[in-house]
Amino acid sequence: MNHTVRRCLLCTDIGSMVLYCC
Repeated sequence: MNHTVRRCLLCTDIGSMVLYCC
């Protein structure tokens, strides 16, 4: 089995919250 590393894009919202977009 090949384990692939899933890299999520770091999305910065207008607020003070950091969202990870996969």
